[in-house]
Amino acid sequence: MNAAPLRETTIVVTGAAVRTALGDTRDEILSRASAPAQVLIASPALERDADRAICDDRTFTCAGGPIGADRAEVLLAATLADALRESQLDSPERRDGRRVRVLLGTTLSGMRHIGVFLRTERAQEAAFLTASSVASSACERCELPAAGITISTACASGITTIGIACDLLRSGDADIVIAGGYDPVSEFSHAGFGSLRLLADGAPRPFANDRDGMRTAEGYALLVLERADDAAQRGARTLARVAAVAESSDAFHLTQPHPQGDGAATAVLEALALGGMPDLLVAHATGTDANDAAEYRAYERAFGPALAALPITAPKAAIGHTLGAAGAVDAALCIAMAQSSSIMPTGTDPGSIDRESFPALALVVEPQSLSIRRTMNVALGFGGSNAALVLDHERDPADGRVRVEAGARADADAHDRSARDTLVITGWSAIVPGAALAGASLASLGQVRPGSIDDALLAPLLDARTSRRIAPISRLVRAAVRLAIDDAGMEPALVEQSTAICASHHGAIDYSLGAYREIIEGGLGAGNPLLFAESVPNVPGAQCSLAFGVRGAAITVIGSRVGFIEALLIARARLRAGRADRVILVAAEETHADLDAVLLSWKQEDHGRAETAAGAAAIVIERAGDAAQRGATERARIGQILWQPPAKRRPRELVAAARCIVDQLPGTIDVPGRPGLLGRLERRAVAGRCGSTLGAEVHAVGPALLALHRAAKGERATVLALDPFGAAGGFELNPVGSDA
Repeated sequence: MNAAPLRETTIVVTGAAVRTALGDTRDEILSRASAPAQVLIASPALERDADRAICDDRTFTCAGGPIGADRAEVLLAATLADALRESQLDSPERRDGRRVRVLLGTTLSGMRHIGVFLRTERAQEAAFLTASSVASSACERCELPAAGITISTACASGITTIGIACDLLRSGDADIVIAGGYDPVSEFSHAGFGSLRLLADGAPRPFANDRDGMRTAEGYALLVLERADDAAQRGARTLARVAAVAESSDAFHLTQPHPQGDGAATAVLEALALGGMPDLLVAHATGTDANDAAEYRAYERAFGPALAALPITAPKAAIGHTLGAAGAVDAALCIAMAQSSSIMPTGTDPGSIDRESFPALALVVEPQSLSIRRTMNVALGFGGSNAALVLDHERDPADGRVRVEAGARADADAHDRSARDTLVITGWSAIVPGAALAGASLASLGQVRPGSIDDALLAPLLDARTSRRIAPISRLVRAAVRLAIDDAGMEPALVEQSTAICASHHGAIDYSLGAYREIIEGGLGAGNPLLFAESVPNVPGAQCSLAFGVRGAAITVIGSRVGFIEALLIARARLRAGRADRVILVAAEETHADLDAVLLSWKQEDHGRAETAAGAAAIVIERAGDAAQRGATERARIGQILWQPPAKRRPRELVAAARCIVDQLPGTIDVPGRPGLLGRLERRAVAGRCGSTLGAEVHAVGPALLALHRAAKGERATVLALDPFGAAGGFELNPVGSDA
């Protein structure tokens, strides 16, 4: 890959904070790991009905924190404060003007707020569901700029964020990234996994003959990541070096792993090639029959004969399955184990290990001392997401510090380095009520009318057999990507090798609300497996993988109205850091009456009615040289991509953040906001430079539609958008032949 040198930039960990049911620090969790039974208890934090308790089941629940809707925000902020404190970044003065970014992975974000909304019909409460709301609340509590970027690759999210953080650091888009994952305890996920018959009767027993499932848990884990020379310059203590992050997709099933562990083996093999052989492997190991078997087969293929001598531990036996936090939790525990030279034991009875199925498994079931120089931890998620992280812990005997050799550094002016980094769009599409467009026809897009998408419009673009029972957003993603990859002239082999990055503000609204209503009406035993499986926030990315055979990472940026711009930023960083050759990027949104009610309650729509639309837009992004080599048509070139968090969660501060972006964008600026508070803020930010507006509100899809329409007409596109609970974002597309 022609951006490979950036991949050599050394990234180090200077802080690692974690909260689980076993404790609020790395050392506390490690010391209590031998007695996990006491923390699997009837959970007071599981939501309850006003008339009858429904929290009569057990989860692994963190100590402290409120039992109300804002539990995630409070405990995430506490973990963020711990991470800042350990890395000596817990005051604005210590951050000294460095660009600090917060990157979070989750499967739930503010889902607990939806439970309150459905029980009380307070529409304003539902707005706090969004991931941008949770992130900005946690950041503001810690005196950080009040926004973060949130992604989901289901239970692989915690490692995926670490990989993206490295991309942003190497591409010069950030100076410090606080990355990890979180998920609160929730009746929604607990009932959902129950409906799939994946819950164990008690604590999980990974790799045991009598393993019977997983147990839901909550967890919060954040790693502070920075370039090695930057950390050294400010005198930060280095906890570990990031030796490798590898990701893949199964392209197999929405909730089941590939039975032979194909995707997991791909991720582990890449991590081994980049990071070297570990002294300790921390397994995903949920305790479910299918997952443990598939994971072991992946290890057999990746490690070969060396597997029998490789110590393996499975923390979920002691802390439960922390879902979106799992990969980051395990990474923090890897640091703890390396520092203490001891292995956290797995709570599986030695006599019950399934030796017939796992003959070469060196499972550590008793406390064990080991000098640990390198660790690997693996995370696997719904939709076939796989991720592996290798951390190097080797210490200098003279001073006991982690040994770090500074590598190549990203240029300060990363997005103007050279022509080799020019990124082009080679295929694009848009789907709005009444129209499905690709290529030059996007010039006719015009104003978007409100409403949903007629199934008859999508039918020619979908496989009827595989799309009959999937969520509306899944159908939109499949249709838009079909149009875009056809427009780009991509053969199946190219699609398979691609990375998919998706964006959605509100995700699968219809299925999520339907699933939650059934739980509220019927209790924890009333989960609906079909609705639950399609309501996970990474379903857009998963559908790209399933429908088109994408084997690279499949990432979904969630919970932000500027999600398309955030996805574009991540795509650029990944391409420039050399971790992808091409990216298929798609944004998609459903429309729903409950969503309209929320917008009206926050005065984001005026005149007593909301005019929202369903829609999708997809693009194929490549390096200019790669596109030319395969003879692809350039639709447009990607110019600036700007993302700015506000100082605080206030309209005035959001406008100030937007004006920082406006000052860097050329010409007139298109904004997606309709009449209402958000639209007024956008027009105030661009002042007299306002160009086109969109028509109906299409949330994260809106900025893409504005830009693609103008670029298809041969005009330079500059777009600004605001998220009501998060950041401002802006970008430009330059048409082919432009001097810009």
